[in-house]
Amino acid sequence: MTLVNDTLESKLVNSCVIEELKFYALEDKTKEELNISVNGVNPIGMSQEELKEVLLELELDDDMGDYRFHYLHEGDYSVYFYYKHGVLDEIVVSHDFSKSYESR
Repeated sequence: MTLVNDTLESKLVNSCVIEELKFYALEDKTKEELNISVNGVNPIGMSQEELKEVLLELELDDDMGDYRFHYLHEGDYSVYFYYKHGVLDEIVVSHDFSKSYESR
């Protein structure tokens, strides 16, 4: 999980915004018990075709070598589903907002 302070003031961690949340190595059989909910759907163990059937707003992107990814845009967040050799391997949730890494 990556958090960001989106203000110029000091903040406690619990007041920061989640910038990115990543679940990886999901093809591992020990992860089958995970209950990750994306729009009320747990994608763990779903094929690409099953995911497209339950998340109708899912957008597909081109192959990236061994990987293929699909994504959803939900308000300020994007959800990426990475499939490796047809098996869900990684889910990344990222916040879309302008940011600068310059010191002030």
